[in-house]
Amino acid sequence: MAWVGRLSHSSQILLLAAIYFGAAKLSLPLAIPPGYATAVWPPSGIALAALLLLGQRAWPGIWAGAVLVNLTVESSLATALVVGTGNTLEAFACATLIRHWIGVPRRFEHGRDVVLFVAIAAASCTIAATVGATALAVSHAVPWPQFFPHWWTWWQGDLTGIIIVAPLILSWSLRRAAAWPPV
Repeated sequence: MAWVGRLSHSSQILLLAAIYFGAAKLSLPLAIPPGYATAVWPPSGIALAALLLLGQRAWPGIWAGAVLVNLTVESSLATALVVGTGNTLEAFACATLIRHWIGVPRRFEHGRDVVLFVAIAAASCTIAATVGATALAVSHAVPWPQFFPHWWTWWQGDLTGIIIVAPLILSWSLRRAAAWPPV
């Protein structure tokens, strides 16, 4: 992971956009019809880990990847822009709160850090779920009576992606592996 830090900022943004886009395209076949929300959304965890490791200035990579992937899901440009913005705001808010309350957790050595991480992620996931489901309902891609089921799946998918993927990336980013204590 250290090699990513040696890339130029522009290269980091392009790489992040490509990784986000690729992970999203691999996840979308699992989406509930019409294909916008999944029960597990790894790109949310990737986005959070990227902002924690690369800094807040990496947000354009998340936004570009999210907008591009939403353009491939038969949505309008306006809807793709709004959904991409919601995904980016979610990651930005989550990273900001985690930095403030925990730091950059790499090993989650304390139970308090795990609880705070999950609580912050759960609160932050309301941003993308609300922005995304509202954009889909306003654009008539999802009927209003289906708003809450889509919101719920979106929220749960983003939270699951953050809880599973972000800690894996954060722990893999350590420069050397933690040694097992002698028995």
